[in-house]
Formats: sequence, structure tokens, C-alpha cells
Amino acid sequence: MFDEFGFSLVLDRGAYLTSLPGNTATQGMVQLEYKGVNVILSWVPVDGVTSQGLVSGTFAMLQDSQPGLTLETVSEADITVGLEPALVLGFKSIGAGNTIVGGGLIGAWNCLDEQISFTMTVTGEDAAVVQLRFTRLVDNFSCAAV
Repeated sequence: MFDEFGFSLVLDRGAYLTSLPGNTATQGMVQLEYKGVNVILSWVPVDGVTSQGLVSGTFAMLQDSQPGLTLETVSEADITVGLEPALVLGFKSIGAGNTIVGGGLIGAWNCLDEQISFTMTVTGEDAAVVQLRFTRLVDNFSCAAV
């Protein structure tokens, strides 16, 4: 379990988490290697931030950081993380020769009691594995530390 910064995330065996230096309860980022996917979970103060803005900003950053790939959105859905409404964007990564080389999901939600917004990005080569890992992580996320 990871619960250092006021929220908690139950992790399965085989999940390797790296907490970046400088993280606080109000802002930070952790990276996670988890059975075939890469995960980035970041958090910032709510301060007028919307889930739509977080998702679109994260998608734009991913596009800019991978100039050799084209990212194409394939889905958008409303879900809940705990009791909080969340937005999820699905995308595919297209490489040379117009071949799909992977994809991912970007989810964002606000923990209103804590006044913190979260963004989770899960990427990998296999869409089914990405979906399973994303679902498992959001199902095991809690806005409050345990």
C-alpha cells in the first residue's frame, strides 16, 4: 500500500513504485511499473482545475514528448473513483508504417474534501492489459489515507 501523501493506493504484488523527490500532500508525482504497463499518478491543488483540463493537458504533454508517435483518441467516458466523478480518455499510439504500437488511458478526478486533483496515466502495448491495470488501480484508490 502507498499512503504517504494523504491518499492511499493499494498495490498488487509485482507493482514497483517510485516516488519523485519533492512530493508533498498537495502536489507530486509517482511512477509505477505494474505487470506490463507504466503508470504515472500526479496530484495538484484543485484551485479551479477541471478533470477535462487535466486530461487534455496530460494528453497534449504525452503527444509533445513522443514526436515519433501519433496519438489518437479512441474513447472518452465518465467513471467514479471512490465516490468522486472522474473522466477517462482512451488513446492509441501509432508508429512508423501506420502500425499501432500501444496506447493508454488518462483518468482525472478531484478529491473535494482534500482539495486535491489527481491524474492517472496508464500506458502499454496491450489495450486489454492497460484497461485491466487502470481499473484495478482506480478501484484501489482512496482520497483519504488509510
